[in-house]
Parts: sequence; C-alpha cells; structure tokens
Amino acid sequence: MAGSFQEAVDRLVKDVDSLKAMTPSLMAVMELTRREGRKRVEAYVEEHDIPTRQEDGHVIYTLPPEHIAQFRKRNSRVEHASTALRMIPRSFVVTLVSQFDSFLGRLIRVMYETRPELLEASDRQLTYAQLVEFSTLEDAREYIIEKEVESVLRKSHADHFSWLEKKLNTTLRAGLDAWPVFIELTERRNLFVHNDGIVTRQYLEVCTDHGGEPEAGLTPGDHLGVSQPYFVQACDCLLEIAVKLTHVAWRKLSEEDREAADNALNGYAYTLLVQGSYDLAIKLLRFGTETIKTHSSEELVLYMKVNLAQAYKWGGDAEECERILEQVDWSAKGDHLRLGYFVLNEQYEEASKIIRRAGSDHPVLTKQSYRDWPLFRDCRGRHEFLDAYRDVFGEEFAIEEESDVGRGDGPAEEADDPGAPTVG
Repeated sequence: MAGSFQEAVDRLVKDVDSLKAMTPSLMAVMELTRREGRKRVEAYVEEHDIPTRQEDGHVIYTLPPEHIAQFRKRNSRVEHASTALRMIPRSFVVTLVSQFDSFLGRLIRVMYETRPELLEASDRQLTYAQLVEFSTLEDAREYIIEKEVESVLRKSHADHFSWLEKKLNTTLRAGLDAWPVFIELTERRNLFVHNDGIVTRQYLEVCTDHGGEPEAGLTPGDHLGVSQPYFVQACDCLLEIAVKLTHVAWRKLSEEDREAADNALNGYAYTLLVQGSYDLAIKLLRFGTETIKTHSSEELVLYMKVNLAQAYKWGGDAEECERILEQVDWSAKGDHLRLGYFVLNEQYEEASKIIRRAGSDHPVLTKQSYRDWPLFRDCRGRHEFLDAYRDVFGEEFAIEEESDVGRGDGPAEEADDPGAPTVG
C-alpha cells in the first residue's frame, strides 16, 4: 500500500515536470511565429508603400482594394499567434490545477484504502435499493469512497485542506509559505475558466484572506495573464504542496512504511538536484530534515542533509551549505557520508583519500556514483579526483552517453528509443 502513496504523487510530478519542461519551447515557437508574421506584414507594407498612421496606440493601414486580401492573409497569422500567446498559457494553468485535483482524488482514495476506518466518520448512507445493486460489500465500499472523493473535490481548494486536516488530525497550512501562492493560483485558474481572466473583487478578497498579495496595482476589471516566471512558480508551488501533503498523509496513516517514505522523499530531492531545481529541493529537504521529526534511520537523515547542503551550494549559497554541514559530527560517519562533507567543503585531498580507501568494491561509492552524482560535479575536473579514480578503477574517468546525433534516419520501427541515454 505504501507504493500507492508514492504512485499518487509520482503521476503528478511526471505531468507537471513535462509541462514545465516543454512550455518554454512551445512559447518560443509561438513568439517566433508572431515575430516572423509581423516582419512579413511590415515587408509587404513597405514594398507596396501602404500609408500608415498611429491612432490611440494602434497602427492603422490605409489599404487600396488590390492589397486587402494579401494584407489580411498576412496579418491574420500575426493575430492568430497573438491570440494563442494569450490563450495557451492560460490553458496550461488550468491543466496544472486540474492535474493537482486529480492527484488529490488519488491521494484521498489511497488514504481510505490504507485506513478503511476513516470511512466510519462518513455520514454517507446507502438506500436498500442501492445496496441490492452491489454483489459484494467491497463493491459498496468502493462506491462510497468514490462518492466521498467527488464530494470533497466539489469544494473549494481551501475547503480541501480543511477536510484533510480534520481527517488526518493535524495542521497542514501553518508555516506553509506556499499556501498564499497556491490559493492565488487556484483563484486565477477560476478566473480563466469562468471570467476570461478578468479580475474580480472576490479574487482579490480571497487572495488577501489567505495571506497573499495579488499583483501590485490590480483592480477589478483588469486582465490576468501568465508569464513564464509565473508558470514556473506555479509548477513548483503545486509540486511542493503535493509532495509535502503526500508525506504527511503517508507517515500519519502508514507508520510501518517510514523507510519507504524517507527513501521516496530523498529520491525525489536527488532528482531535483540533477535537474538543477535547487529552490524546490531546498524546500522539500528542509521539510524532510526539520518538519518531519521521526525517520526510519539516521543514515537517511544524513543523506538528506548532504543533499540539502549541496542544494544550497549549487544554488549559490555556500555559507548556508557550510552551516548545514557543521550541524553534524561527520568524523564517526561512514566514508560515503564523510566524502560528501569533504567534497562540499572543497577539501579535495581528504576526499581523494576516502576514494582510494573505499576502493572499487564499495557498496555505495561505485563507478556509477562518481559519474552520476551531482555531488561530484565540481571535483570531476580536479586532478585529485581524477588521479584517485584512475588509481582505484585502473582507467581514466570518462562518461559515455548515447545520442541520436549522426544516426541515419530509418524506419520508425527500427529506431532505438531516443529518450533513453545510456550512461556507462
């Protein structure tokens, strides 16, 4: 059942990461289309000496009859691209919030499946006519769970969290800095769906009531858009809240799976380090090492601390990295943990000693570790590291990756999977 908690959030992570990764490219293509369209319009106007004038911030073209059709054909492409640039980012925000709602439905279902007694507090009742339609008690229980999920999701996002706090008997929003960002995002989604993105008094009041500050100067009647920085912030906000919410529920309802939960949280933080998403990694690792009080082992906590320290370091805050590391007495820890301390403190001679001492058959410090871990990103170019690696493994340090570049175009069914680089 523990895997179900992880699966519930993993689907959201995959969906949001995909949107976050592809949106800049899609927006760039649309912007390029608009710019090229404008150039074609300007070139046509210049070529045929079409009179223009400025009026209320707009360019007015005086078109002779013989140029109307060709001008409109070119100008419509610009208008279509401009409309798409306004509408498509809105649809991405709507999709983001919809995916979060789907995640929440999955999470609630997992909660009920993990702890069926939570249904006992439900006041939902079945008529005799409904009961006789079910062949087993399990079918009836499944029906009630489905109705419970639907009932919760019909409420506001703030009400969702009130319901979860009651079911989990814990506070979820206290100290959650992302909460006002989350509320603003969900309210903006509502405006896009129901009001063409036009600001209302309700939007402003709800944002303020939940501790948020709408964009400076916004008043009822203004139009909201979606900039690239806003969209990235929205993605990270939903991921942060979803991961934290999952782990609160997971640890609360399935205490015996604490080791799996710890591994899952640290594993996702590691993925964020690889992606370069240091701010989100910091938020989740601080949650894992400070907010969560009980863990499956000290070693997993130390892994999280090393990852937290390097998130700060690679994010440009070397001072906070050092502060995190100095919280622990590393002298009595295993070589794989002490190596992290020395590498992040740029004590490369000490690090090289550990690499040599660990040798070629260490269960953690393997060739793959040295090649893949973001921990070693800076020292891979240092002679201390390269010499130690060569001494241990009897070969020069190198990374092999497969690429489709240079491969001839063949039938699709004969092509290898283009999305899976092999790291040797």
